[in-house]
Amino acid sequence: MMETLRFNGAGWVTTTPASQQQQPFQRHCIRGKTGKGQFVSTSLYRQGAYTVGFDMNIALLWGMTLSVGKRETMGNVAINNYIAGDGKRFWIVGLEGLRHWPPLCRVVGHPEWMEDERFADPRSRAINAGELISLLDAEFAKKSLSEWEPVFDSEPDFFWAPVNSVDDVLADPQSIDAGLFVDVPDGVSSTRMISTPCDFEGTPWEPTHVAPGLGEHTENVLMEIGFTEDQIRQLTAE
Repeated sequence: MMETLRFNGAGWVTTTPASQQQQPFQRHCIRGKTGKGQFVSTSLYRQGAYTVGFDMNIALLWGMTLSVGKRETMGNVAINNYIAGDGKRFWIVGLEGLRHWPPLCRVVGHPEWMEDERFADPRSRAINAGELISLLDAEFAKKSLSEWEPVFDSEPDFFWAPVNSVDDVLADPQSIDAGLFVDVPDGVSSTRMISTPCDFEGTPWEPTHVAPGLGEHTENVLMEIGFTEDQIRQLTAE
């Protein structure tokens, strides 16, 4: 089973551009070849366009705008999202129609669909996608996702992934094994937070402290820019 984090699109959580993570590697590569470092710049606008570069290039090359497909009419029913009986959503990832259609039929208990003329080949399934997806929706609604999991996993060529919510990820044992979290000292004990996505073998790191509280460093900053202790006390009193 493929484990993914997917929550009705992940655009709202992709606030750190990948280019920022790549910049140190790019600078290091150039420095290793030439002995000189260089300034690297980027922009959120360019990074956003690069992230959807496939769509942008289709528009540039052919003047076509890709639209988001409707799950109710997806031409390949084996690449679509469905809802289990407990309301949890999951994706089926079956790109190869001839290879992945038979496992899907067996999973939902309808091997006879493989011989049904409405669904017998990729073209027929695309033409009758609306009807077929409705049938699949009805079947998947009969069991919870936890009940479907062993059925899905019994078919080696049935590829699927749950649509995990944030709470699902936080409760997933794999998130611990993958190093998603880090305990950051907060002056009293520690606060669990999300870790950075990269580890460097030669330069291990550890968190030092959480972000300062409101006004926590005000006095230090004022002293650094020239305020005396008496002036700071006067400001505080005011």
